[in-house]
Amino acid sequence: MIKRYVDELNEIKERMEKAEKFAKKIPLFEEKILDNKYTGEESSIDFGSRYKEIPLSWGIVRNHYVSGTNVTITNYPEGEYDKYLFNIYINNVSLFNSFEEYDIAEITKKCDVYFYDSVNHHFYVEDENIEQFLEELNKWYIAVSKNLINLKIDERIKELEQELSDLKKQKSEGISNENIA
Repeated sequence: MIKRYVDELNEIKERMEKAEKFAKKIPLFEEKILDNKYTGEESSIDFGSRYKEIPLSWGIVRNHYVSGTNVTITNYPEGEYDKYLFNIYINNVSLFNSFEEYDIAEITKKCDVYFYDSVNHHFYVEDENIEQFLEELNKWYIAVSKNLINLKIDERIKELEQELSDLKKQKSEGISNENIA
């Protein structure tokens, strides 16, 4: 075999070995890592836009963050860094049509987060913590969604109770059918 082919085969083999090692580090994304032969040294990898129930429109993205470059950790207060981190952005308006925060910062108490930019709701998470983080985030999303559904049901019940009360009042006052909506 010619040298160029041998060199290319060696490069492919090395990439595949690195991908296997990287996949073991993040078993949650093993299939995608192996299929794409990601080594973990890429400047950016998009792992999709959904985790279980929670849609993540801005993606589950792993970037190489280096202070002083255009790929920085927003609002990071603690000096220099050079790290590979997952960046998860939570937009409550797109998730719930609300500006309410729903105690999202509590997730940082349930799992390790490298940095949480509370101003922009960006979570920066190291590889070894991403699965636990996404699980907690999914639980949070389900709980908030369920609570919002219950609030909407309660609001509708109040509306219907008021309407029923108004109808009973009209009936007792002997108001004509013309006034009934």
